[in-house]
Amino acid sequence: MSIFRLPRITTAQRTPLVLELGELVYDTDLNQVFRGNGLTAGGLPFAGGSQSFVHTQASPSPSWTVNHNLGFRPAVEVYSVGGAEIEAAILHTSVNQTAISFSTPTAGSARFT
Repeated sequence: MSIFRLPRITTAQRTPLVLELGELVYDTDLNQVFRGNGLTAGGLPFAGGSQSFVHTQASPSPSWTVNHNLGFRPAVEVYSVGGAEIEAAILHTSVNQTAISFSTPTAGSARFT
């Protein structure tokens, strides 16, 4: 029988790394697997994970500060009140907070995965 073991590293060790495309590592602080895409520092949460968050912004604002508390820098999709995906500037200020900016005050939602 063969056993495949992922490299086990801490969040502090993982976040500055740019993992190769398809490379997998296990974050021992978060108890989560991350995969590399060759571009994103820290990698991306491995598909199939249940960690996600939806933020709803009821009042139009030119910037949203979202405390998602996911423990990583997630992919972000932003939607208008009507459900159309819209463009926004995304800045991950930490592994638990993201700033979303618009050219005009905007209401809607953001999905973090």
